[in-house]
Formats: sequence, structure tokens, C-alpha cells
Amino acid sequence: MDRAAVVPQAPLGIAREGGSELYLPAALPKGPGPAHRASVFYNPAMALSRDLTLAVAVEESRRLGRRLEVWDALAATGVRAIRLLRETEAVARVVATDANPEVVEVLERNAVLEGSGRLIPECRDLRGGDPTLRFDLVEIDPYGTPQPFLPGALRATKEGGILGVTATDMAVLAGPERATCLQRYGGKTVRGYLSREAGLRLLLAHIASVARDQGRRTRPLLSYVGGYYVRTFVRVEPAPLEGGNTGGGAGAGTSPIIPQVGPVPYEGYAGPPLPDKGPVGPMWLAPLHDPEFARSLRPPAQPGSGAKVSRFLEFVAEEVRISVPFYYETGPLSRALGLASPPPRPLILEALREQGWESFRTHASPSGWRTMAPYPEVARIVSGIRWGATDAPGARAGPELPP
Repeated sequence: MDRAAVVPQAPLGIAREGGSELYLPAALPKGPGPAHRASVFYNPAMALSRDLTLAVAVEESRRLGRRLEVWDALAATGVRAIRLLRETEAVARVVATDANPEVVEVLERNAVLEGSGRLIPECRDLRGGDPTLRFDLVEIDPYGTPQPFLPGALRATKEGGILGVTATDMAVLAGPERATCLQRYGGKTVRGYLSREAGLRLLLAHIASVARDQGRRTRPLLSYVGGYYVRTFVRVEPAPLEGGNTGGGAGAGTSPIIPQVGPVPYEGYAGPPLPDKGPVGPMWLAPLHDPEFARSLRPPAQPGSGAKVSRFLEFVAEEVRISVPFYYETGPLSRALGLASPPPRPLILEALREQGWESFRTHASPSGWRTMAPYPEVARIVSGIRWGATDAPGARAGPELPP
């Protein structure tokens, strides 16, 4: 097909993300999030998400010893598909689909530009019917909620395959639209600084519920909170036999077994106090990551997000050493304890570790941290920290993940 044979209605120009060139809309959205929904949509702020897809695909290909079959089911411009093919050796082909014919015109034009013949654009609605093909990796990155697309995406994922899911409807998952959250995701979210992680855990619980309806189960490999979205990669597996172990470990050095899905607080919960009266959820309470898989991920050679992906993976490699629902932020905790000024995070982590409590930074917040210590111990230890000008917050904080 000649490159000019497909002429999309939207003005396009050749641009670059990571190590790939492609046709993108000439007028790109400004700011960190999706300010408006264009018919042919591209969001440069999601480059980290696409960098991580490349990292996941490379590791999964290494694990399987072969190239992957991929479905980019809400492909938009096809940037994720093109980067998978251009920047990795992990992928045999990518089927890139969208329900909007105008978008598919852009996909077709980008398939010509990519040139390998392994990018297959199609006009298809993920919500329609049972997919006939099964893929090693299925990606859904919608504008807004992924909820209507999950049944089809899960059915299209092979046994043992990986499903990547993004949700940007944070006003529902982590904001004021609590009635919609209950209707859409089957749970009650949390107010305050914990709301974004709660939104991620509500999404994971909903994915697990849809998989269970199909006789399958999901296990998170990598899950994270972005600036205005939450995202997860889950492995899709056959459901265990009735009566089998469905519990999720609470992390190294712990004795209680945390259920995979349930309300918070649950019996034995000793994490950060919740601002809500009564339980929230039900939400995913088991680990957000598979430690071995997450630690094995490496950034692309030419990341679209620059150094951000390396810093993110550095944080995750530390965070996977401990798995408990919810993290602390230094400011809110200090206010709750009536401290005149918050101690810097490095001093808090040092003090907790000196008392024998595993404690590490979290990707979810520049000032956040997780610990195995129960809240009364956290309150006692943090209240007892004495620090001066030589221990200023920036002095020993180490690298921070940009918002």
C-alpha cells in the first residue's frame, strides 16, 4: 500500500516517541492528562505506560522463549503497537484495532510507515462478540473506564497470558463519584491521600471478578498509580479447584494471611487509619506486584518518558520487598500526630528499620512509604524522631519519582 493511499481526516504530522517515528495528530493535548477527547487521540503523558508495556513484553518473551502475539485492542494512533515492533525483538505481530473508522485510517497509515507487515490494523469493537483469536498480551488503554471492555479483553487473553489495563476515570475510582464507583466497580472508594491506591485496588478486584465469571483468575505482575490514572498488568490463569488456596501473602516477614479481595479494615488490619466511617471496598488486598517479574523489568533503550521509567522501576524494585495495603505519607501522618514539622522520610525509614520493621519507599507518592509496623508502632516511632537542620528533607532523600 502506498503511504499516501490512506488519507485520514485528522491533520497529521510525523513525530517520534522513544525510538519510533509515526503519524500523530498535529495538535497534541497540553498538560499532564487527557484534556479533551479527540477522534484520533494521542496522549504524550502516557509514554511511561507504553515504556512499561515494552519492558513487560520483553520479559514475557524471555520467559516463554519465543515472540509474542499481541492485541492492542484500543490502539488509537497505534503508538504502542509500533514501539513494540520497532523497539523490541519480543513480538511476532500486533493486531491493532479501534471501533472508529477515522482512527483506523491513521492505524493503516502508521502500519505502512512501520513497514514490517507485522502491524495488522482492523476496525473492530472490543465489546462486540467473543473474540476468535487468543493472544499472549492484550492491551486496553481507554479514554475513561475500562469496565465495558474487560470481558472481551479477558476472553482474548490466553491461559497464562498477560492483560494490561488502564483506567483514567479517577473521579469515580478515587474521587467524589462514589455512587458511580459502586455501580461500575462494585465497591466503595476511600477519601484522602489513600484514594488513588484504593482506586487501583478496586480496579484489580473488579478485574478479578470478571475473570471469575469466566472461570479464571488474575494475578497482578505490576500495578501502579500514575499522575491521573491507575494501571495494572495481570496474568490470566485457570481458576483453582474449589477449596484451593486463594489467599494472598501479606509480604515478607508477616504472619497473617490477607484475603485476595475484601473490605478494609479487615480482621488484623493495622495500616494507616482510614478517614471513612465503616468499611470501604471490597478491593484487592493481596500484593500489587509479582516481585520476581517486577524486579526483572528493564527500561527500553530509548524510553519515551526519558529517565522517568528507570526511576520508576528503581522504586518498584524496592517496594516489592513489602506488600501491605496502603502506604503512609509523611505530611498527613505528622498532622495526625500533632507534630510541629514532619520528619524527612529517610529518617522515618531509618528509625523504623532500627526497631526491626521492614520499611521502604513507594512509587505512589514522593513522600510515601510502606512499612510492616502496625500503626501504634508507627505513631510511637515517628513521634520520637528528633531532627535538625542537618537532616533537612532534601539532604538524604535520594531520587524521587516525578509526578
